[in-house]
Amino acid sequence: MGEARFALALNPLRFVLRAGVADLPTAEVMAQDFAAYLARFLSAAKARISDLPLTGKDALSGPIAATDPVARIQDAFATAVARTPDAIALEAGATRLTYAELAARAAALAGALVARGAGPGAIVGLCLERSADLVIAMLAILQSGAAYLPLDPAYPKDRLDHMIGDAGVSLIVASPASAARLALDPTRIVAPDATGPAPGAGLGSGDDLAYLIYTSGSTGKPKGVMIPHRAVINFFAGMDDVVPLSAGSRLLAVTSVSFDISVLEILWTLTRGATLVLQVDGAGEAAIPDFSLFYFSSEAAGQGQHAYRLLLEGARFADANGFAAIWTPERHFHAFGGLYPNPAISSAVLAGITRNVKLRAGSCVAPLHHPVRVAEDWALVDNLSNGRAGIALASGWQPNDFVVRPEAFAQRKDAMLEAVTTLRRLWAGDSIAFPGPDGKPVPIEIHPKPMQKDMPLWLTAAGNPETFAAAARLGCGVLTHLLGQTFEEVAEKIAAYRAAWRDAGHAGSGHVVLMLHTLSATTRITSAPRHARR
Repeated sequence: MGEARFALALNPLRFVLRAGVADLPTAEVMAQDFAAYLARFLSAAKARISDLPLTGKDALSGPIAATDPVARIQDAFATAVARTPDAIALEAGATRLTYAELAARAAALAGALVARGAGPGAIVGLCLERSADLVIAMLAILQSGAAYLPLDPAYPKDRLDHMIGDAGVSLIVASPASAARLALDPTRIVAPDATGPAPGAGLGSGDDLAYLIYTSGSTGKPKGVMIPHRAVINFFAGMDDVVPLSAGSRLLAVTSVSFDISVLEILWTLTRGATLVLQVDGAGEAAIPDFSLFYFSSEAAGQGQHAYRLLLEGARFADANGFAAIWTPERHFHAFGGLYPNPAISSAVLAGITRNVKLRAGSCVAPLHHPVRVAEDWALVDNLSNGRAGIALASGWQPNDFVVRPEAFAQRKDAMLEAVTTLRRLWAGDSIAFPGPDGKPVPIEIHPKPMQKDMPLWLTAAGNPETFAAAARLGCGVLTHLLGQTFEEVAEKIAAYRAAWRDAGHAGSGHVVLMLHTLSATTRITSAPRHARR
């Protein structure tokens, strides 16, 4: 045999294996499979080599061949969700998600992808740091019917550009940090927190691509390798025979999603009802904050369309350059901010000229309005924008604003907090009874029905720690500013908010938006502070 590990002897026909290469049962299977191949080779002289079986009938009737030929990875995940919805599916740093929570997050993002054109036959880029969002986006892309293409944010930009162009990628799920650093085309970007109506369960088949991974390119340009769902499902079935994995098991995922083994670490784990522990430390750069535009300018710009040029052109710029949101206030009876008496109207206008950026009220003064009016106005914005609406609720800070509802001023803080629960119920489609003109209750449901399942809500906090605490308790974000607060004071309140958020049992760590009042001037930067003080 020389240095060979095994040899084929012809007289008589037999396998000869070097000691230690394989045990006897394995050697017998190898011999049986080769015998089956030779028998078919001799009996089908005109058959193509690629059509000849590589194993015997017994192996072909085993669990791998019996796998559902139309099954997809998302079907196997849905089965795990239905079986153990309350079990922990994912641990990524401080984030812990149950199977039901992970499925809901993935379905919402899948809805946003479908609304942007994702579906069977499409390739969607996956350009995220290692976090819970990475796993959510992977599942969401599969649920949309598309295949995912890993785009490691640490890779050189020219390599990623080649992969995007070669694969014909039309959409990329990317974090703001990755999109900005790699100068990704903003028209292709879908934020990892984008939401939409959950797509149907029947998108695609087992023959569709599940993912596309590029080779290293060491022998030339990187080449894409296409893997269909059926191959992955069969791989998982084979793994089940060798390493049985059951609910309650915990697997650590450490491999980049640019390598095939990550499919085993992440998707096999989640289709078997086990807990995926995603390694996040040291994997990718630290997250940078989202940037938005907040409008609170004076009426000094004049009247007519020219007065709103900054709003409209700024919104178009933000939409095309990776900004997260456009915020417009509710401001009454004063030139400062007076261009924006109703943020719902402002956002409805912006919905018609933008596609990506979120549209938010900063803020809606809840005590000045009936909750039905607020819910219906913003449901309209949500429909016009295809699910991009959000509201920060304020209790009101200017007494003169309350001439429209003077009776609401005294209890304005309580009214704001009560509005949170009422608005959420109306948004979810609940019927709520309100007193009619004769004092009798009238059951009300809002129309139109919003696109987003849940209403994105923040509480506006001018600095009162109680408002931060209330926001955490109610599961709302916080909108605050630096007027009358130092950096250190804001940092302490944010830390307290996040602690209260965790104590309330909410997933994640909440969401904080910080307004930075900014002077935009054509003068040199050194003279800007002097102009600002004027």
